[in-house]
Amino acid sequence: MKKKRTAALLAFLFGAFGVHRFYLGERVKAFFYLGFFMMMMIATAEENAPFIFFSAILGFVDAVLFFVKPTEEFDEKYNAKYLRN
Repeated sequence: MKKKRTAALLAFLFGAFGVHRFYLGERVKAFFYLGFFMMMMIATAEENAPFIFFSAILGFVDAVLFFVKPTEEFDEKYNAKYLRN
């Protein structure tokens, strides 16, 4: 069973990489986060500008949204198969 606080903590610490989406079983979104991070890292290296912060901000926003999301709503979305049993 997935835990809301674990997902929020992973999003806060490793949200730029999409680790929280892997934890929640959303592989397509997770690979999007990872790809976006790689693109921003390349853009940062080539343009010498801090584009990498965009992916970090995306992870931070996800963390905040997980922290404020009601537990019932989180369970309906990510723990539906456990709730049916």
